[in-house]
Amino acid sequence: MRKQFVRLFFGFASVALLVLLIQVGVFFFNEAYQRRVWSESVFEEYHQRFSLLLEEAIATNTLSQQTLHRALLAAMDDRVSGVVVRSSDQTITLAFGKTRGGITLSAKPANRTTRRIRIPSYTIELNAQTFSLREERSIKSQRIPLSSEVGPSDIAGSFTLTVNGEEVGYIDVLTYTPFTYKSTSFILKALVAPFIWSIPLSLILALFLGAVISKRTQRYSDEISLALEELSRGENNVQLPKPKYDEQETINASIEALDQTLLHNKLSRQAWLRSISHDFNTPLTAMGLLLEGIQDEVFPLSHETITKVQSEHALLNERIAQVSLYAHLLGQEPPIDQRPFNANEFAKEMLQSTESERIELAVNTEELVGDRTLLGYAAKALLSNALNASNEPIRWVIDSHSMVFTNKGLLPQEINFFEPWERGDRARSSSGSGMGLPIVHQIMRLHQGNATIEQQKDEVKCEISW
Repeated sequence: MRKQFVRLFFGFASVALLVLLIQVGVFFFNEAYQRRVWSESVFEEYHQRFSLLLEEAIATNTLSQQTLHRALLAAMDDRVSGVVVRSSDQTITLAFGKTRGGITLSAKPANRTTRRIRIPSYTIELNAQTFSLREERSIKSQRIPLSSEVGPSDIAGSFTLTVNGEEVGYIDVLTYTPFTYKSTSFILKALVAPFIWSIPLSLILALFLGAVISKRTQRYSDEISLALEELSRGENNVQLPKPKYDEQETINASIEALDQTLLHNKLSRQAWLRSISHDFNTPLTAMGLLLEGIQDEVFPLSHETITKVQSEHALLNERIAQVSLYAHLLGQEPPIDQRPFNANEFAKEMLQSTESERIELAVNTEELVGDRTLLGYAAKALLSNALNASNEPIRWVIDSHSMVFTNKGLLPQEINFFEPWERGDRARSSSGSGMGLPIVHQIMRLHQGNATIEQQKDEVKCEISW
């Protein structure tokens, strides 16, 4: 039960954690996307305010470095965390505010590292002669020297200032993120909290479900194990526990089918033993009576008597050979070695072995592929059965991968002709051992084919195909 509980627990826990991981992944992916959209939106609004202030300064002819700095600071709102102004030689001339993480910007940082950053950028062209302003927006990758406290993701966008076509400075705009902006951070943190709390809750739920289901399934498993032990001891019609899930219904159905199969096999073995005893006892009894009659001088030791003994001996040998062949075929696994051979020569050989003129033959192929010896045995057995079952002509049709044998007659009911000695006590009133069709069935199995026998009006049709 402990192993089952552990498997169930880890199963439930894995599913719960997988769902949580997917949710967390979706959340952080969406958060990164919203952070980028947020930064671009804040930068665009900053740009609009900054442009208006520049246009006012140009219109009033008051544009100077001081008014430019005032415009940079005046355009900021509480979502803009800081502004860094760089000269044309990349020296920081103004650093105001903080990074998105709350670190104060330094105008004289100790270390700076040049990083390539892809961000929105505006080129602002000032014409001192005509006192005009022109802007051009682009999203491009730039090499920006960053101080140690500023990360690439802190910068939302930048401006490039040109005067009379010459670049004179650069402005980097830093913004907060939804997680660091005071008006939204507490909301987002409140949304993240359920994800964190759901992890231990999921584990507790997995423990509970694992314990409940393992307890139920353990009881079912114990009863199933007991039923299988009864089957292994040869008992039948065992009692199975009531299923509660679809999977358990499938298991019960399989065990019930196994129970019926084992019962059928038990009855078949009993019938086989009776049939084998009968089939072997008949010629042995006949030979015993003949020998006793000769010994008691009831029968003369003549050629006729010896012929009868030889006939019974041959019958016994034939039935022993059939049992041996069936056991041999039953022990083999398909596929067997199959080779092409001439269909007409094969049919001629079979007709000569039967010595019957009642066979109407139709060969529709020049070549057959298979084990010629085994197919020959199958054909002889089926021809013999058809000839013994009817005194009228029989039809034998040969195609490339099938043979059909048809004769007049009626099939006995409720007999599986492909089971050995299936005729049982019926064999006492008819000739044959009942091994012919079972051997044919095994031959077709080795050819990965099939053998069928059916009633068609007043005819019996037996077909083998491979």
